[in-house]
Amino acid sequence: MTDDGLRAVRNALEENHRYEELPDKAVHKLSYLVYKESKNRGLDIDIPFFWYRYGILTRTPMSDSSKTVSPGLSDREQKVLNNVSRTILEKYYNTSLGEITDITYEDAPYEIFTHWRELDKQLSELKDNYNPFFDNTPIREEVENKIESIYDSFPTSDFPRHQNDRSTWYFAMTRELDAGMDNIERLNKINTTFWGIFTLSVAKKHRHNMTEKEVSQALGISSFESELQDRQSVLQTLESDERGGRCDSKSGGLTATTDAIMEPILESL
Repeated sequence: MTDDGLRAVRNALEENHRYEELPDKAVHKLSYLVYKESKNRGLDIDIPFFWYRYGILTRTPMSDSSKTVSPGLSDREQKVLNNVSRTILEKYYNTSLGEITDITYEDAPYEIFTHWRELDKQLSELKDNYNPFFDNTPIREEVENKIESIYDSFPTSDFPRHQNDRSTWYFAMTRELDAGMDNIERLNKINTTFWGIFTLSVAKKHRHNMTEKEVSQALGISSFESELQDRQSVLQTLESDERGGRCDSKSGGLTATTDAIMEPILESL
């Protein structure tokens, strides 16, 4: 039944889309928004999805059989679905995939998703525009504030096993700030590696109409646990390599940025 619903939604999007083929990233987000708005309009349709790195992912329908009129829907229901699809597509045309993704984030299972997305956006923009030889104090302060928001909003009660991952990420990010953010690529790598660890557990926990096995298949992994351990190993390596490099640098100690960002953590221990 959920695959029928997903095929119905995807068929409606494809049939009502006016331009070139929709990118896969857009299909996931738009499918979710069509499903949500259809529910609001009284159309009882369901789809399988889960939360992951960059928000909603929907399952690919198990069969790409011939494109019939969306299965299991009456003429009235099909009309509602088409109207909803056109409305959501118009919003996509008039904004961007990024803004559509922001809309889906309003339903994210944890506040941390919004905070992390803000940091990810800023780091992505800085990769091509940042010059470490300028006075970038205001930028570093913005990044620092975003890091603190992520740390403070981490759902430790739901994911106690990731407290060490959070601390590893936090201190590694802090040291990169201390270094003047001279390697944005590395800063971004630390950030996305941590997020991949956390959201792997989110995907396992926050899934709708999907089993754990189906989620792992959608992600292309054989085991949540082994994949988690591999990613944690990458984060530890990034942190230890970065720490070793900083210890050999001229600074020889903690900077004011480190002191400021670490103080609330140390006080809470």
